[in-house]
Amino acid sequence: MAFVSPIPVRWSSHTSFSASKAIVLRHHVSHYSRRRASMEAQQSSPTSPSQPVQSQKLGPKASTAPKSQPSSRPPFAWLDNWYPMAWAEDVPHSKPIPVTIWNRHYVLFRDTVTGNYVVMDDVCPHRAAPLSEGRLYERSRPDGSMETILECGYHGWRFDCTGRCVDIPVVDLQKRIPAAADVGGLYATHVSIAGLIFVWLGDRAEADVSKIPVPKNLLDLGDRVTTFRNSYRVFPFNFGTLLENLADPAHVQWSHHGTGQGNRNTVPRIGNLEILEKDDARGFFRAGIRIGDSPSHRLSVTFEAPTSVAYRLNSPVGKAAPYSLLTYAVPIDYNRSALFAVNCNIDMPRIQKLVKRITPRWYEHTISNLILDGDSPLLQWQEAHTQNCIRDGYGSAWKKEYTLASGTWDSLVVEFRRWLDHNCHSIPHRKQISSEAPIVRQSREEINDRYAYHTKHCESCRPALQNLRTGRVAAFVGAGIGFATFLCSALLFAALGLTGIKFLPLPLQLAAMAGIVGCAAFLAVATVLGHFIKLLTYTEISYDVAHAE
Repeated sequence: MAFVSPIPVRWSSHTSFSASKAIVLRHHVSHYSRRRASMEAQQSSPTSPSQPVQSQKLGPKASTAPKSQPSSRPPFAWLDNWYPMAWAEDVPHSKPIPVTIWNRHYVLFRDTVTGNYVVMDDVCPHRAAPLSEGRLYERSRPDGSMETILECGYHGWRFDCTGRCVDIPVVDLQKRIPAAADVGGLYATHVSIAGLIFVWLGDRAEADVSKIPVPKNLLDLGDRVTTFRNSYRVFPFNFGTLLENLADPAHVQWSHHGTGQGNRNTVPRIGNLEILEKDDARGFFRAGIRIGDSPSHRLSVTFEAPTSVAYRLNSPVGKAAPYSLLTYAVPIDYNRSALFAVNCNIDMPRIQKLVKRITPRWYEHTISNLILDGDSPLLQWQEAHTQNCIRDGYGSAWKKEYTLASGTWDSLVVEFRRWLDHNCHSIPHRKQISSEAPIVRQSREEINDRYAYHTKHCESCRPALQNLRTGRVAAFVGAGIGFATFLCSALLFAALGLTGIKFLPLPLQLAAMAGIVGCAAFLAVATVLGHFIKLLTYTEISYDVAHAE
């Protein structure tokens, strides 16, 4: 999560025009970083070193960011890291998709010939239109082999999977295409656990897959690991708020109470959280949770910069951990972040594997969203307060607004926040933060809008929602037909009664019975489908009031 100046952006190396673009960008971002750091240093007021952060607030509310403590440690290289970009299941086979990280826009697509995933800058060199609005198709090379082409939707410029412009439709095919027409940045990608696509935002030549933040024991175990509930969700608050939440196991029993993930009535007052391993230079902290007088740690929590927080449920010595939860907080911009999460079970029983196989992915996501809805409003409202105290986009107001008096349970949050404060001035947001309009508390309905923050991005949930809506309409039509059948049978019986017939003929009896039963059955199906539709959009569920009960 750190940033090295100049920014390691890969531009076309065979053109002076492309090189000049890189120089201008480096100068702009470097100048902005120095200017921002200078302004914040002038406005901030240092805190007293004799007053511990953990036990009290460090001063009155202020409108400017506090100064980072001087250190000889170099700034963290934010862009020289792997970032999760998408689940392979959520990348369409036939079109590119836009992805934003650090206010930087990228286009992601699948090379339909090789199956590899390609990430480029989402800017057409022609007139700066987004390439993610274009289309993909295959064409033959002169040697007869096939290649995947990305075509800009604005003027039809065509690029291969290396970012090279191979055709400009209005230009004679015999004319040489200048190197300046190539896409500016091409980035290294790697598909890791559960099909999670990572992108290296620095120089491709320096990309090292061994640095991908996935526990090595899970990769080594291979087929013994069963992954499930791999989910994605966008949140209306910054990555600092999200990472702080992920690195805090103490919140689970309260903010997720009533979701099946936590129970505030069973929390023991004994136990502690201990920092077991710490490396400030690379942003790595591992903590263990000890319950009572247990000689071993029952749960370990690991933060690995810039995005990863991993939970591991420990088992007796010599045996693999039976359960892990991997989470990744990806910065979109100053006010938004994205969460990737996947559950990993080792040596899962066969019956559980069977249940996992037959459970639709979209239904698993409704469970994930149920859990995430529990604290999403709390986090957005927390950030609305802290960012209105100090508008910085990452949360330095914790020093003045937090009272960290929970003993060792707050230690991992403190370590993370101190590390982020040290590296805050090199955070590589492309655009400068705006401090004009205040950040307001959004409504629960806005924050937990599942369609906007998850379903429309998910290749499993979006089609499921369409199918559920179609099925619900069909169920209402079936209910209408059933009711009409019953009504027609009743009217016919009434007409026959006028002729003196006192008993309804058997065929009409059966038709009437089938009509009323069918109507009730179809209405029941429509109700169930309506419930699932709510789960994929927004629904007020029990924990909306559970926090206060």
